Amino acid sequence: MSDGFPASLVMRVHGRLTLHPWLAAAHREGRLEEDLFSLAVARTTAYGWADFGHGLGGARWGHNDAGGDWTQDGEAREIAWIQVDCAEAPAGQRVPLTPLGRVVAESLSRVGTFDVDAVEVSVPVYEAVDAGRDLAYAATWAGLADPAGRAECAVSVDAIADPAQAAAVVAACRERAGEAARFDHDGTRILCRLREWSLDTAIWVLEIVTDALRVSGLVTQAQVRIEV
Repeated sequence: MSDGFPASLVMRVHGRLTLHPWLAAAHREGRLEEDLFSLAVARTTAYGWADFGHGLGGARWGHNDAGGDWTQDGEAREIAWIQVDCAEAPAGQRVPLTPLGRVVAESLSRVGTFDVDAVEVSVPVYEAVDAGRDLAYAATWAGLADPAGRAECAVSVDAIADPAQAAAVVAACRERAGEAARFDHDGTRILCRLREWSLDTAIWVLEIVTDALRVSGLVTQAQVRIEV
């Protein structure tokens, strides 16, 4: 249980959002009717990932809430957050970090341009299933980035209690990332070197870490944050 919802998955994106000029004026004047909540509902409905009471079979999650700080001052803010209940997903489904990330990315891209400093998730590791093979396939996607590219990231996990546990998680991460990422640790903090930094790549790493936590025997709600 977390935040009053069973199997609650919460994603928060920190960075800067620059609204399209034609929307910035409406936002400034309080006339912009759409927000992250309504846009997330629109995209989730389009993909059929939640039913919103319509009785669709195979829904990936139940929508709880969403929002974001779209203040246009150039400062880094929590530009998006979304909370869903993934307890009712069909048996064998992965914790839906990547689909939820796509909903957030497409919602933000619809209203402007954005860059990301950090992504954090509260993830129900106890709901995770074996995603090792899927993540290996995803590594081929990440591996198409420029091999000369370099992004240094740090991942913090509240459930990692000591360096030995961090080392075990890192070992599992390496198995899943292939050549597309390099993992190490500094005490309880996980270090990650990527070929590029983007919301998609950050969420891929969060998926890898979630599966590695599952392998390590963690059965809890974990707070995981990746930042550059």
